[in-house]
Amino acid sequence: SLPAERPDRSPSFFSGFGGNPSSTHAWGRALRAKMNEAREGVAASLGLPPSRADEVLFVSSGTEANQLPLQLLLQKARVWAVGAADHPSVRAGMAPFQARGGSVVQYHADIPPGADVLSLLWANNETGAVLDLPAQIRLARERGAKAIHVDAAQAWGKVPVNLSACDADVVSFSGHKIGALAGSGVFWVNPRVS
Repeated sequence: SLPAERPDRSPSFFSGFGGNPSSTHAWGRALRAKMNEAREGVAASLGLPPSRADEVLFVSSGTEANQLPLQLLLQKARVWAVGAADHPSVRAGMAPFQARGGSVVQYHADIPPGADVLSLLWANNETGAVLDLPAQIRLARERGAKAIHVDAAQAWGKVPVNLSACDADVVSFSGHKIGALAGSGVFWVNPRVS
């Protein structure tokens, strides 16, 4: 679960820090240590042990958290199944994918068979619907989905998240949905994805 005090930590977390966390000077090392602390905290809230915190990647928004890993999955795909209710940040990739010769299958409730990549919306902010994610992922695998992307922006902090037991390939989150800074996003890449 997420610590209740998390939203109040953001200003103090960044005070006194500047520079590049990849630098070897003292400021860079200090900032890198703070980023690692944050990464481990986020990983823990997603059900990952500290030893797997490097699977959590920070980006500039929930939109980027959806689009970057999707581009990774779609590179070799021919068929992408996209839910009719998926967020616009997911659906924005449809036209470029089709322009490269890919086929998009839009589905409403029933997961279509044979998709190279399947996008799932874990929790819908407009309808309140929440997927039984493990069951949907199992069904998708049974129907031949080779790679699964989950948009979990609305689920984080509202339903239990345990990525250690998740069979998705990538899962995307939006920081501001849990009280983090606006313009922050996170995505997780399953270690089996190369």
